[in-house]
Amino acid sequence: MRTVNVKVQGNWLRRRGIRGRWVSVYIHQYGGQEVTERLHSHPWLLAFGVILKGGLTEIIGEEGKCRRRRFLSVGMYSRKTQHRIVGGDAVTIFVGLIRTQLPIERVAEIHTAQGYCHYTEIMPDERGFNPQFVE
Repeated sequence: MRTVNVKVQGNWLRRRGIRGRWVSVYIHQYGGQEVTERLHSHPWLLAFGVILKGGLTEIIGEEGKCRRRRFLSVGMYSRKTQHRIVGGDAVTIFVGLIRTQLPIERVAEIHTAQGYCHYTEIMPDERGFNPQFVE
């Protein structure tokens, strides 16, 4: 297990929690709009996020389906789910189960002891840390 505590794209996302091979659990604090305008997937067999406060707007899939999520809504994601959060002011709990051991292009390319990770999960003392968007 590895402790994660990073800010992504300034005040857009604050991620705190634990990163593991079998289970990862993060508290996410969103504020504003995402800067990177691309879809992404997640490096877990199954992941879900529950909104604890506020709301989010996300785009699902290449077809661009808009989904607005509010208090206690649950978003389910697999490695194949493509989405992006386009805006929000929310606090969520995000749980990822069974991290992939295979790279996912553009999404989970950095290998760690737990498996492949997205650069926003990597801490400053780890190989693959990208200071361009993460602090």
